[in-house]
Amino acid sequence: MTQQAGRFMEWERAAMKNAFDAIKNTIRRYDNSESAKRFYYGIGGTPHRTKRLNREYKIVNEFVGDLSDKNILALDIGCSGGRYVEAFTRNGIRTYGIDTSFVALKFAKTKINEAFFIQANVIHLPFKNESFDLVLCIELLHHFDDSFLEIILDEISRVTKPGGILISDLRNSLNPVMWYSYHKRDGKHFTLKTRTLLKMRKLLREHGFVVLHSKGSSFQFQYSHLM
Repeated sequence: MTQQAGRFMEWERAAMKNAFDAIKNTIRRYDNSESAKRFYYGIGGTPHRTKRLNREYKIVNEFVGDLSDKNILALDIGCSGGRYVEAFTRNGIRTYGIDTSFVALKFAKTKINEAFFIQANVIHLPFKNESFDLVLCIELLHHFDDSFLEIILDEISRVTKPGGILISDLRNSLNPVMWYSYHKRDGKHFTLKTRTLLKMRKLLREHGFVVLHSKGSSFQFQYSHLM
């Protein structure tokens, strides 16, 4: 091994360790009942975040309400206090919610009796291939850098049925205020990544999805169909 190759491997190991540490910090930040409650009730840390949370919720509710066939199985990744799980079950959709936080899942179980909750993470989804017709991943993907995002999209693709739908959000790099805010804070306590819609479309396509619909400006909602 050359000296240059050795330095590169050391850099890769350090970068991977930093990425794992950032994920751990993110998990610790949201591993409490207060975060679960705030998410469930749509309360953000700032008025802007509260507005975004409730706009996201409205968009997802409209999508679910328009589904012609609700005899499906859904998965909410990073369900926290169970706000979206409740919305799905209220529409007659059988739903699993997963989160890394046992505290958040405990809170969710006090609010929703009709769903299934499992403590798990998005990098290793504990489900068989092609299990779900609908997968929701909201307020989560911007906490991962590209290397982990690739792994996550692989897992989501694996558990989604052919013809199934992924609903995800995107922090838009083309919004200068959002880009600056996230860029300034990225890596200080946890990962915060913005991406362009073009880049996210490409990543989704590489993992078997095609974007059917996108909506939003400061953030971007995407309904993706697994080919």
